[in-house]
Amino acid sequence: MIAKRIATALATGTAAGVVLLAAPAAQAAPTPTTAATCHHPEPRWQTTPPQTWTPTRHARGTAYPHGRVVSHHSINIRSGPGTGYRVIGHLRRGTLEHISYKTRGTSVLGNSRWYKLADHRGYVSARYVHVRNLNAVPWR
Repeated sequence: MIAKRIATALATGTAAGVVLLAAPAAQAAPTPTTAATCHHPEPRWQTTPPQTWTPTRHARGTAYPHGRVVSHHSINIRSGPGTGYRVIGHLRRGTLEHISYKTRGTSVLGNSRWYKLADHRGYVSARYVHVRNLNAVPWR
């Protein structure tokens, strides 16, 4: 079919046959307007209600046990289980905190047990925190 068009275009001297042959090649190349066009709908902002804290679960499948600060003064939250670690926060007397686990560390007035606070907040000395059910707190 193409050979017949070429022969007809050459015999009649018209350029229409040449344009027909060149037209498919010109259409194959993408144009900048079609290649770069990308339409995204306007972003829709959604408001979410404020998040409430729910205790995560430890390995036994129950909620974290909690302890209450029983010191006369505020106590230090430390980056590790010992008095040599830096202070990263404080807890006031009477504060109720969720505890991830207990571990050994620097002895504070004869007590070397330290509690890791839930949600990766740090460690507190067990000397100043009362846990009602100590067996519910796992060792690490």
